[in-house]
Amino acid sequence: MYTTASIIIVCLAASFSRGEDSTVKELDPPSLAQLKPLSKVSNDTWLILFYAPWCPFSKKFAPIFDEAAKTLPGIHPQLHLVKIDASTHIKNLMGYRISSYPTVMYLTNGQEHEYEGEQTVQDINDFIKKFHL
Repeated sequence: MYTTASIIIVCLAASFSRGEDSTVKELDPPSLAQLKPLSKVSNDTWLILFYAPWCPFSKKFAPIFDEAAKTLPGIHPQLHLVKIDASTHIKNLMGYRISSYPTVMYLTNGQEHEYEGEQTVQDINDFIKKFHL
């Protein structure tokens, strides 16, 4: 018999699965709320971009994050890159420490790790490698 948690994990993982054209999936607040508990019971991990579409720094970082999405699955195949418009979902993000845009959080084993490196694909890759090498 399948548990509710395992069914949710399969459904969320399937919704974030990547084909050959690796893209960053847009999250809604209910999906985001499920990630932290799921990361405690699965091997899936998430790199989350909290952005604001009107923010020039978010606009500059978006293509870098998209490019990282093409290379990071080779480092950790169960890594999902997702994003959420934090400016329109402020009330739903109270559990996260978002003080500026863009903010990147790595979620693994129920723990958040804020990315504080340079805005380059290589630095993002190096950040993820710290957790998986």
